[in-house]
Amino acid sequence: MEERMRDDVKDLLDRAAGWYEPPPVGPDELVRRHGRRQRVGRVTTAVVALAVFAIAGALLWTGFEPVRRTPGTLAESNILDVPPRGKADAAFLADGRPVWVVHTRDGSITVVDGFSPHRAWGISQLLLWCPANYFASWPDGSYFDRYGTWRGGRPAPPGLASFGFDVLRRDAVGDPVEVRVGEIGPPIPSGHASITSQRADPTACGSVTASPDQFIGHAIDPSRIWDSPVDAANDTTEEWMAVQGTLLVTSGGSVRMCSDIVASICREGVPVRGVDAAGLRKKIESNPDVAYARPHVWLVRVDDGAIVELTIGDQR
Repeated sequence: MEERMRDDVKDLLDRAAGWYEPPPVGPDELVRRHGRRQRVGRVTTAVVALAVFAIAGALLWTGFEPVRRTPGTLAESNILDVPPRGKADAAFLADGRPVWVVHTRDGSITVVDGFSPHRAWGISQLLLWCPANYFASWPDGSYFDRYGTWRGGRPAPPGLASFGFDVLRRDAVGDPVEVRVGEIGPPIPSGHASITSQRADPTACGSVTASPDQFIGHAIDPSRIWDSPVDAANDTTEEWMAVQGTLLVTSGGSVRMCSDIVASICREGVPVRGVDAAGLRKKIESNPDVAYARPHVWLVRVDDGAIVELTIGDQR
């Protein structure tokens, strides 16, 4: 008995001193412990796999979840490159307004407003450039020379407005290669008493209404185009933007920009101010395929949730 007690005390002291050696383990015990480790390993693997699957699922759902784009505006810069002589380049100013930089063969430079002075029912019209050195407004077809003077087409508006500018850089022969655009000036007087004194329409690029693809226009990056008029109108910017939509003249005499029109119902529509609704409605009723009734990319300015200025940005 005493010997057994001494052995037990020795075991306790050895354990306290860190010299304890576990007793030998038989084959059955090893199998039991190995099985337990396998079960624990399988559970751990299952938990990790489940967590990875959950994270992947969340990422996949987020990837397919519709996200509203915020394309911003058409704003670029008031410092513009000057094209070679005999060429014209389209550009957008710091407020997104479209302009043309014209470098004539005689070396003169004009920064021309990108809008025609004619506003059909309150809707502005963009200018297109014919490489034969003249402008045409689309879709109504007034024509202007490279300096902005009205040369033909109906109706007979004044000439184009142009911007002041400062030359920042010149090339080796002294031609300007970069300008800083300043304030816009008044339109050039037409010099014609009435439309009966107009000249014949130019024909180098064909009719602007029948073949606008023969002309050069302002290219708009698709990533800058809003696909929802509502989202665009809720933006707080004062700069020009591009938005995809269709105009609808309501039975109540108002005009709305819609993302889509189904059975005369405007989807995601916003009000459009400053448009002659009665005149536009009459035109659409007489010609349902008129350009103003078709879906377009529009250049717009917004204020307080409404469109206050607009023009067709794609010529089709």
